[in-house]
Amino acid sequence: MDAQIRRLVVSGTEQSDVKILTDAFQKLKQNFQINLVQGKDTVGQDIYVLLAESALDLNANSIADECLQMFFSSSPVKSQFVGRAYLCQFRLYMPKAALDHASLNNAIPFLQKCLSFASASPRYQFLVYNASVIYFNYIRPFFRDGYRKYLCESFQQVINALKNLEDEQDFAWQAQLLFELVRCYMDADDMVNARDISNELLQLCQNYQLTLLPNVLQFLTVHDVLDKEDLLSYASNTDSSALFKRLLIDLASLHREILKNNATNETNTNLKQVYDRIIASQIRTTGKTTKIITPRDNDNALGNKSLTSYEKHRLLVEAGRISLLLRYTDLTKVILDELANIRLKEAEYLLEVRLLEAEYTVKSLGESEELYSKRLVDIRVRAIDLAEETIESLIRTGQFDLVQTGCIILWNSCLPLLQSNLRGRIRRPLTTLVNTLERIQSLNWLLRSQAHFELAKIEEDIEQLDSARNNLLKAKQLDDTGAYSARINLALERLQLRGELYRIPENVDDRVGMIIEQAGKIASGNKNKQRALLIEACLLLAQDAFQVVLDSENPNAIGKMRANPTAQLKGFADHYEKCIQNITHYDRIMAETDQDKRLKLWADLTMMARRQEIWDVCRTAARFCLLYDNEKRRSLLNVSEDSPKPNVFQCDLIRLLAEIHFIAGEAEIEFIRERRIELFDTPVRPPMPTVPTAQRVQAQQESDNDWKHYCLWLQQLSIRACAHFAAGASLGQLLNESWVICRAGEYIWNYTRHLFYSNRLRFILEPLTTIINGLRTVGFERL
Repeated sequence: MDAQIRRLVVSGTEQSDVKILTDAFQKLKQNFQINLVQGKDTVGQDIYVLLAESALDLNANSIADECLQMFFSSSPVKSQFVGRAYLCQFRLYMPKAALDHASLNNAIPFLQKCLSFASASPRYQFLVYNASVIYFNYIRPFFRDGYRKYLCESFQQVINALKNLEDEQDFAWQAQLLFELVRCYMDADDMVNARDISNELLQLCQNYQLTLLPNVLQFLTVHDVLDKEDLLSYASNTDSSALFKRLLIDLASLHREILKNNATNETNTNLKQVYDRIIASQIRTTGKTTKIITPRDNDNALGNKSLTSYEKHRLLVEAGRISLLLRYTDLTKVILDELANIRLKEAEYLLEVRLLEAEYTVKSLGESEELYSKRLVDIRVRAIDLAEETIESLIRTGQFDLVQTGCIILWNSCLPLLQSNLRGRIRRPLTTLVNTLERIQSLNWLLRSQAHFELAKIEEDIEQLDSARNNLLKAKQLDDTGAYSARINLALERLQLRGELYRIPENVDDRVGMIIEQAGKIASGNKNKQRALLIEACLLLAQDAFQVVLDSENPNAIGKMRANPTAQLKGFADHYEKCIQNITHYDRIMAETDQDKRLKLWADLTMMARRQEIWDVCRTAARFCLLYDNEKRRSLLNVSEDSPKPNVFQCDLIRLLAEIHFIAGEAEIEFIRERRIELFDTPVRPPMPTVPTAQRVQAQQESDNDWKHYCLWLQQLSIRACAHFAAGASLGQLLNESWVICRAGEYIWNYTRHLFYSNRLRFILEPLTTIINGLRTVGFERL
């Protein structure tokens, strides 16, 4: 029986077949029950642990759990398999996601048991290394900001166990673990321990000449863990790579200034000086590994001012990245030319330069980077294609850190092209991005979720609904914090409705969503059909209230008036104001529905009507949509220590309300232009009809009053239009997004330029003040 079960375990492990392992488990379990009755063992105790390890590798946790229970209930003898069983229990209880950090308390005790067991005897000390490797692999989901802090204590225990080994120690592995421990303490805001561990790490790297030392110096400088003077002490003149380390620390100091928003023109000057020192250094023909110069070396070597080709390459690449952060593209171009003259045989170095070149191609556009002419878009697409090709080549080199850097560059280059009319051009690059990040098992889950979501929208545009749904489900799976859950769930609902256009949903919101999808598929020239569908959807949402407000713009609804045209105009103004007051009857419906979902539906109807220039429906739908712009919703963005941080979906809705305010302002202006005037202009008075002489004075007085009332009403419409732009700017200030405020300023400028020329700026003083104050508060990136 023992041999038969072992063959099954070996076969199941080699073939990665859970079914074979299940057969082995059933035989082992049957044998265990028989042994309990007979009081003897007919199989080796090690087989329980071997089967548990294989089951864990294939995610058969239930099999592993029962095997371990049987193992420990059989009073195992002291052997390596006791320690391996503890490791299996650690693997079994270790949480798979960082959000489940509370479950760490269930897993870590088994790791401690294994370390204690292995450290007690030199015979089992190899298990300490095994435990450290398994621990490092299983805590990988926690290597994210906000979650590393939960690893500090267990990380320290693993490192202490490694340091207490009597065998020959792997100092490079210890240094790697210490480096991660520094990050953990930084995440926990425990800078005292972070500095202590950093000093220990630096001393270890220097004593044993570990290649990790330059990376450690750079990291500690950028994150301001230790003073620059303390770090420079690890770049002594007796070290052949002293110049490389000093220059790397100088570049890291400049990077730190940028991260702290302390960059000035002096930063550019300092970067240029560092570049000049790099270029002025001589090239020494040694390998990539550093060499320590002993006192026996000649005196000239002690004052080393040289770099290897690899060191010079790395320094130039770092300088190039910093110059791009500073938008110092003239220096970037010079650096790229210098990098082209360095010939290194490893492919990853050339590919790293190509990534820098792709990023430079976009940043070199300068102020034109934000423009969308065909030439500029083509330049950006060429840079994206270069980054995509480079990433595909980098995968073959196995440099996964560099691959992830390339993916971030690719994503940043694609962001401006995510607009609905341009995103079709980046479908292939985004597909490469999500596939690459999944292949290297990137922990940047937020980026991966965003990329899948945007790719789903592109797939939906070209009617690839199944592919779009799969991407949305993947985005939902990767969104472990729930930051985008509401946005993704809404997109999934809409996608499901789009795939079932011929089934009438029972829910009103779903019916409206289906009508919106139907209206979107109608050819743009068929305005009447689109108008009918949009009105049908609006009536489902607001019933009679929408029709009453829509009729406010119908001049025939006021009935026959007197022959006096000014009286007709006054009657139309009164009718308009009376009708739009009916919008307040919608408040009762608002309280009984999902307000977030209704807001999104009204916004979609408004934007669709705007695209088709169905202005009366656009104005009316915008009025209902902006009912959701209230103090309660705005208060969600007022974050304090006690209030929770608003989720991404709520910020999306506020941003959407700002967009609707801009559309409502445009629609109001179109309504004013239908009266044949511009914003804040006075209309031409129609001629007085012929009346008898005896009634002329009274008729003239009545006509004057009616005309004054009508002109005042038009002024109020102009004020409302500008108020919409100011409201959009105030929402941009709440979001702390300067581009929203700048858009409000652009709308004001474009629609009121005639006021600038006629010296009538007093009419727009209030909205302009709101916009300027918003820019002063938030800041701005462009003028």
